[in-house]
Amino acid sequence: MHARVVAISWLLVTASLATNAVSEGVYFEHAQKKGAWFVWRSAHRSLAVAWKSPFRMVTGPKEVDNATQSRITFNDDARLLSVAVVVRRTGASDIDTVLKGVAPSEADRIGDADFSDLQFRYVRIRSQGESTEWLMAKQDGGTMTLLSISSARDPQRDLSVLLAELKDWFRVNITQPAATGRVIPEGGNSPTDDDWRSAEAVAKRFLTGALSKDKAGIEETSLAWPGLEILWSGPRPPAEVRAEMAAQLGSMTFRRLAAGERIQLPNGRAETVSANRVNRQNVQVVASVGGVPMPTPLSLINVNGEWRADARPMIAAQRAARGLR
Repeated sequence: MHARVVAISWLLVTASLATNAVSEGVYFEHAQKKGAWFVWRSAHRSLAVAWKSPFRMVTGPKEVDNATQSRITFNDDARLLSVAVVVRRTGASDIDTVLKGVAPSEADRIGDADFSDLQFRYVRIRSQGESTEWLMAKQDGGTMTLLSISSARDPQRDLSVLLAELKDWFRVNITQPAATGRVIPEGGNSPTDDDWRSAEAVAKRFLTGALSKDKAGIEETSLAWPGLEILWSGPRPPAEVRAEMAAQLGSMTFRRLAAGERIQLPNGRAETVSANRVNRQNVQVVASVGGVPMPTPLSLINVNGEWRADARPMIAAQRAARGLR
């Protein structure tokens, strides 16, 4: 198979659709593995969060851990569940301001809920009459803890159902001592050479799997997004073609995208790479075979210490090619 044929394969499995990758901001080194659990502790207050895979820590520009506020978000991509935890200094009546600040037409219910052995007052918030977000609040002196829980797959899911689903996978504790002596890694949140090399190794395995419709290879290297199975559905290339393809893809190279870099997408749209997409937990690369580059960047995300490819653009491209919505 010539490089030109591989280039055509790129176009078959990628799209001019560019999906914004999840932005990250809190260093993964701040989480520790404790058996089946991952644990993150705030450096500034008595807050500990523990989770199991497939939940992953996904913080963005608004997620902080400083003297004023600790905020961190977790997603379960497979079940499309999201939990945000916020602990901040407050005034004595701030909890009432938070709960009463919701318009009466939006406030569905206020009461007590148990979450990981903590008692919260809660309110259900509907956004545009469709999605539901549970905002749970607890105040202890001058500190307020907020939990925001939502399900994108089942937007109207009741809180009791969400809590039952979260019970064995997610814990919040606000009684443990705050961590001390936490060291920010040299270079801040910029990817290290080890980050890049590890991510590129996964990218090569994922793209090889996608081009050869290798179910195991795709599942082992990709985030478990709904619809992932479309990447291996249909007939596989003949064995001799796969063998020649593997030889060609063995020489795959990668260009590492930098924050602030301007890239041109196949649909004619230009895009600037955000710092939120190039850090210790998220990188973007452009793969090339025989000097022929992939038309769109591939995003890779660190999930609890292991890199995974974000296959959403490929899923969207395959669905569009097959006339699926």
